[in-house]
Amino acid sequence: MNLIEYGLDAAMVSTNASRLIPARVLEANREIFTLICEHGEISARLKGTFYKQLSEDQSMPVVGDFVIIQYNPAGHSLISEVLPRKSIFFRTDLSGHAPGYVKTVKAQVIAVNFDYVFIMVALNHDFNMNRVQRYFSIALQSGALPVIVLTKADINENYENMVDE
Repeated sequence: MNLIEYGLDAAMVSTNASRLIPARVLEANREIFTLICEHGEISARLKGTFYKQLSEDQSMPVVGDFVIIQYNPAGHSLISEVLPRKSIFFRTDLSGHAPGYVKTVKAQVIAVNFDYVFIMVALNHDFNMNRVQRYFSIALQSGALPVIVLTKADINENYENMVDE
């Protein structure tokens, strides 16, 4: 398995230890992570020292993260480090607060290390240029390249006016 095909940049990895290998997070479920690495698809947990070092500034590994693991062929491997992220998509997390009484606003990381954000826009009665601009702005802030895909032009006679907007 070559992680370069999954987007790993060789400059991201600076480890020489033989048991420490890079992997990419495919799925994150509370404590268990599904990873892809040179040994194929494996499961992993957070290493205890890594878990204790998590802070408000550093989030848990999420889908798309490149991580350094201690590989264990007989069971769960251990995630010991999250490599720097090149792009990040997050949403505002207001959980635990009643509407109107939000005291703290946190960012919940949804996905990382992607190259493109595809924004699907229907050219129908629901078309809203302000919404498209908001989505485009959010996509730019993620660090990825936004791509706007216009759909349903075949059912709208005035689609050219919308495209010109």
